[in-house]
Parts: sequence; C-alpha cells; structure tokens
Amino acid sequence: MAPNAEVIDIRMPRPQRVLMLSWEYPPVVVGGLGRHVHALSVALAAAGHEVTVVTRHAEGAPL
Repeated sequence: MAPNAEVIDIRMPRPQRVLMLSWEYPPVVVGGLGRHVHALSVALAAAGHEVTVVTRHAEGAPL
C-alpha cells in the first residue's frame, strides 16, 4: 500500500434488510440464476443481514 493511501472501511454500520426477487429459486433451477440468488442470499444472511426471497410457487414446494 502506498504511504499516503487511504483505507476505506466498507462494512455496513448495521444489518440491512434485503429483498431478492427471482422467478427461479431452488428447488426449481432451470439455469444459473436460481443458484446465484441462493448463494448471494446465504452469504448476505451469514454477514448478518435480514434476507427475504420472493419467487414463484413451485408445485410440491412448501410455502
């Protein structure tokens, strides 16, 4: 790091409420969208954020 470089702390001061909208989400996965939304949601929740995912209803899936 350069001698005069400024270090920026990008951590959130408090947990955020995050809403994820996706037409595809496990257990119904057609392509990669559902996998990415799921992985990002899990990572955000592990970081302490409140994550809500809204998706379409899949037959046989619990509500």
